[in-house]
Amino acid sequence: MKSLIILLPAIFIVTLVFGQKSVPPGNLAAWKAAKWEAKPLTDAEKKSKPAQFDNVMGKAQYVRACKACHGEKGLGDGTKAPTLKTFPGDFSSIEFQRQTDEVIFWKTKYGGADMPKYVGKVDDETIWNMVSYMRNFKK
Repeated sequence: MKSLIILLPAIFIVTLVFGQKSVPPGNLAAWKAAKWEAKPLTDAEKKSKPAQFDNVMGKAQYVRACKACHGEKGLGDGTKAPTLKTFPGDFSSIEFQRQTDEVIFWKTKYGGADMPKYVGKVDDETIWNMVSYMRNFKK
């Protein structure tokens, strides 16, 4: 009985500390509603858009750079998502899919809030291929 009295609070503390990982910090509605606006692309960025996309390359880069936050299916449920201040986005949503390729490219390249910048780290053609791959997450 004595060990049960000690064990129950320990289980409660472990559950409290590790069980909260699936809930984003702060206000959930504000977390999900966070948005940012893209700026127009430069001529060089527009010209870097390939005539034929390479979804194999896009998927490989997505898995390497995006999956941890955005999740395997782009739902915004990656393993790092609960640690972010802003919702990573649901790529299968109508709102996401309504964005132009250029807007998605800009947001991917330049980042914002918790979204890291890929400018200077990932070439434009690879980012375009990631954009094409993200289009596959439609509902």
